[in-house]
Amino acid sequence: MYKAKFYRLLIGLFSNASLFAAACGLATAQQVALSLGSASAIRGKSVSLNLSLATSGGAQPTALQWTMAYPASAVSSVSVTGGAAATAASKNVTCSSGTGKTICIVFGAGDDTVGNGVLATATLNLAAGTAVISAPVQVMSVAAINGSDSVILASGTGRLIAIQPAFGSNGSGVATSQESSASSAPVSAATMFNPASSVAGDVCSPGGLASLSGEGFTSQAPQKATSLPLPTRLANVQVKLNGEAAPLLFASASQVNFQCPPLTPGSPLDVTLVAENGVAMTAPSSTMAAAAPSVFTVGETTQGVIRIASANQIAMPKTEGTPSRPATPGDNVEIYADGLGEAMKAAPAGSPATDGQIQLRNQIRIFVGDVQIAPESAEFAQGSPGVFQIDAQLPQNVPTGLAVPLHIQVLLADGSVAESNQVTLAIAEAGDAATATPTPQLLSIAK
Repeated sequence: MYKAKFYRLLIGLFSNASLFAAACGLATAQQVALSLGSASAIRGKSVSLNLSLATSGGAQPTALQWTMAYPASAVSSVSVTGGAAATAASKNVTCSSGTGKTICIVFGAGDDTVGNGVLATATLNLAAGTAVISAPVQVMSVAAINGSDSVILASGTGRLIAIQPAFGSNGSGVATSQESSASSAPVSAATMFNPASSVAGDVCSPGGLASLSGEGFTSQAPQKATSLPLPTRLANVQVKLNGEAAPLLFASASQVNFQCPPLTPGSPLDVTLVAENGVAMTAPSSTMAAAAPSVFTVGETTQGVIRIASANQIAMPKTEGTPSRPATPGDNVEIYADGLGEAMKAAPAGSPATDGQIQLRNQIRIFVGDVQIAPESAEFAQGSPGVFQIDAQLPQNVPTGLAVPLHIQVLLADGSVAESNQVTLAIAEAGDAATATPTPQLLSIAK
């Protein structure tokens, strides 16, 4: 059994999937956010979505990169054109598409800053034969740099596109009886995913965190929980699991974050979001996972929310506006994660864990590169429902670099293993941490 070591961490009360500033108690002055606009879609047709740029804290991006991820079964191809914000800064937008994803970069010959506004417009061509009724389009792996090649903290927000049938497939221009029936049938209007890794599917584990994405949840401004126990209604929105209202951390028109109940693994889950207007929006059927481990990341990058315990700094390349430096062998680090599974004497959902209530049933392993590390503690972060803090010391033989891979494993009672997403952290040789700086994270940036 691991010895508990706590820090108060209200990470789960914030909207961003990385929850970076709240997680670490750090002031992140400069930030860049990309977000997709909404649009309706019809099978076999194309739909255009604006990708908007918003900066804060004086951020002045001169080059950006992002990835759009989407189900290949629903989206046959994607084309992207530059928007007014890119054109005004004399920037080019270049994209490369593969199966289920499109990677784009914005760059130019000079150091002109890209201002707020429509950065690009993505046109998605929807497959005529798709059977899906909704398609999540994620904006992930967002990176931005300024004129001095310093990295700016960046994040992305995607959209869930509702897909309607193409009426008149018999050539009449009028809906067939089968199409009319399909259009009037209730549809699944919400997608459930893990707020730490953005992975969809069976993401609820006992006491873990989950999110629902969609559209039209509320007309109110985004709201986050500001007290504990967590409320079961925010922005006049509720989430019900098997008929019981779930504790909410955040609610907006397109996303709701909630805590999963401490049900027995394997239990079926009926997830329904009750919107402000009273409409019940269902998510696909799900099952309670024994564990669904995910490590929180900084924005939509792969950089893990991993703090150097002695320094109140993130173990990442030195980044403008963010207290950060690479870790060194021997440092004690704190890894913030979600979905590690059942806890002994767990606190009720929505309530903060207290000393003596949060020991894990499962064993945790950490891998940094190919080096396995035994954690010193792996517990719920005190005062933060659903958030785990894993404490470990980096050994002397740990690999070094500005983007060293890290993932965790949860060893379950039946002998199976649940693996987390892979994140990165920066580790420097002893004595080099203070001077280590990142190379630009963008592809083929021309300056």
